[in-house]
Amino acid sequence: MKGDIKLESRRLMSGNFQVKFTLDQAEGKGLYGYLLVSPGTTLKEVIIRIRKSISDYRNTKGTGIVSLLSGEYSTVHIYKGKQ
Repeated sequence: MKGDIKLESRRLMSGNFQVKFTLDQAEGKGLYGYLLVSPGTTLKEVIIRIRKSISDYRNTKGTGIVSLLSGEYSTVHIYKGKQ
């Protein structure tokens, strides 16, 4: 996977965290998205989830907005382009 993943998070009133991720790619077509995680989720688990979702997105040749389900996890939203 080319590019660096950048993360931002904020705690929600529910106690969960909303994680925003961005992936800047050399060809200028970055991806960004959001996911919801529980307080006990490790950084490593978050990165694994994001990488899997981006890989799935690319394998389906996604364009525009796509939502991917990842097993027991909530939906990961991925968007194409710069935010």
